[in-house]
Amino acid sequence: DGNSMWVRSFRGDSLDFIERLAVSPENDVVALGMTNSGLLSFDGASYSSTNGNYDLFIAQFNSDGDYKNSTNITTQIGSRNTTQNNAYLGINESGSVMVCSEFSGSVVFENGYELVNTEMGTKDLLVARLDGNTLNPEWTMQGKAPGDNQYDDVSFDKYDNVFFAGTSYNFLSIDGEEIEGDASVGAPYLAKIHPEGGVEYSYWQPNLPDSQISIQQVASDNYGNSYVSGSFFGPDPVLDDQTLSEPDQQGFFIAKYGRVKDIEGNVIDPAGGPVTNGYAKIYGRTLYQRSPVVDSVELSPNGEFIFKDVPFGEYVLVAIPEPDNVESVITTYFPNAEFWELSPQIIVDQFSGAHYHTIEMLPEPEFLGGGRVEGGVIEQDSSDIFKSTSFAKGKPSKKATVVLVGNKHSKS
Repeated sequence: DGNSMWVRSFRGDSLDFIERLAVSPENDVVALGMTNSGLLSFDGASYSSTNGNYDLFIAQFNSDGDYKNSTNITTQIGSRNTTQNNAYLGINESGSVMVCSEFSGSVVFENGYELVNTEMGTKDLLVARLDGNTLNPEWTMQGKAPGDNQYDDVSFDKYDNVFFAGTSYNFLSIDGEEIEGDASVGAPYLAKIHPEGGVEYSYWQPNLPDSQISIQQVASDNYGNSYVSGSFFGPDPVLDDQTLSEPDQQGFFIAKYGRVKDIEGNVIDPAGGPVTNGYAKIYGRTLYQRSPVVDSVELSPNGEFIFKDVPFGEYVLVAIPEPDNVESVITTYFPNAEFWELSPQIIVDQFSGAHYHTIEMLPEPEFLGGGRVEGGVIEQDSSDIFKSTSFAKGKPSKKATVVLVGNKHSKS
């Protein structure tokens, strides 16, 4: 009934706020907050803010509410923003704690690790990964700029990738990646930080005085792709060479950014020989990439295929031989989830290596009995992308497509 299981309260002698909460794989609760108290105390730990500015604190509790650990990061922010996020917190599958924030002056972690602001009194960007047990930094990155810069949004994925987006009004340098910015109208940007702390890619574009774009939100999936949204106005707003509206309009947009890889392989018959006539097809396997066919290519004379520029995601490879040229084999296409193991399932992401996959054709089935098959169709629970019926186990289906698939061991 939503009963309270435990409550823990803490306070300093001034203004303290919790900005973010996250739960670790071990069900520890991690709080990321801001404090400008002269003394903020947890069980066995006390922290003082720097010259009355706002610093960050991180406190860790187990699932019963017992205090485990804490640390502070001296970000020295002059004031807390009440209209947007001040800091971001994420925890990956291994338990590492990810923190993003702005900082002024010098950033000093509790173990003595230090970052120095490019221009004292202005705001640089901080990205840090902390050990999930000690809360000491494993690596840090700095967005360096001669003036103020800020995050508009941050997203973390399960691999420790960090995606952040915003609008830069100054020259911004992140691990050697340069975003020029624009002091008058700003420049929208997006950056992806890989798990070891380097920039995997960044994107930015200049704004025009009468046609401006703002990236305001960013999200990420389980394959290393990022999704951004924002607003635009003006006669000719263009995002990455794509016009967003007709002249003299305004609105919002959603866009996807990511990387691609090539998928190669070959098709063989049951005897191990190449299937040289037919097609290889690649189907999306995730909800967000649901489509009949992502791509289709003809098999080469030696039975090989290649799909160029496949976006990060999850897929199924299928081979369909030409029936007039290939005898005694059937396609690997099966509409039922239980048969998916007969087709290669692949994940394309930043950690997958070179993709070369062999698709093996199946022997032609033999019909047993009197050549007659009887039965009915019921709807089943299946997440298969080819299935059009919904979950209603045991319920007769009045509208369905029947596909007869057999093998040498089937009985009818």
